[in-house]
Amino acid sequence: MDEAKKFFNETEDYVINSITEYMEFVGAQTTMGRIFGLLLTKSDPMSLSEITIKLGLSKPSISNSLKSGLAINMFRKVYKPEAPREDFYTMSDDFVELMLDPGLAKLDMLNKKFAEIIKKMDKNKEMIDADPELSKLYNKLKYHYLSFEILIDEYQELCKRLNTKLKDLKKQYKDLNL
Repeated sequence: MDEAKKFFNETEDYVINSITEYMEFVGAQTTMGRIFGLLLTKSDPMSLSEITIKLGLSKPSISNSLKSGLAINMFRKVYKPEAPREDFYTMSDDFVELMLDPGLAKLDMLNKKFAEIIKKMDKNKEMIDADPELSKLYNKLKYHYLSFEILIDEYQELCKRLNTKLKDLKKQYKDLNL
């Protein structure tokens, strides 16, 4: 094996393992992380069989992770005329932007829970005002709700700025067909 091929294989393994660790950290499937890392290193789309062989995992496991990844636009199917009966996969064009969405969704979901609690408590404002412990709890929850509102607003603005910068970056690397 020549030196360049060896270096590529080492780099590929490192990318796959690093992406897998990240995916595990954020609560995603390990298999999805391995597929994502593999596809990130490939110039051409890969078939289910190729992915299965390369990762040494079962076809059902790979297939389920690909379906999940397709559903959230992490992966995309690619048609190859030379193999019309087989599906090929590549990573999404906008995978960095994709990583921003779950963070915002999780923050928003949590804040909606705070909003529901506060709304329920607002209906019992007299009782809350009469009880110092309830009043303190209400104020604490309201504080966290408003804090998350600020965080979500700032996160959305950050996402907009990042998306603009990423579009500019894509223009610089247009030869990669991202």
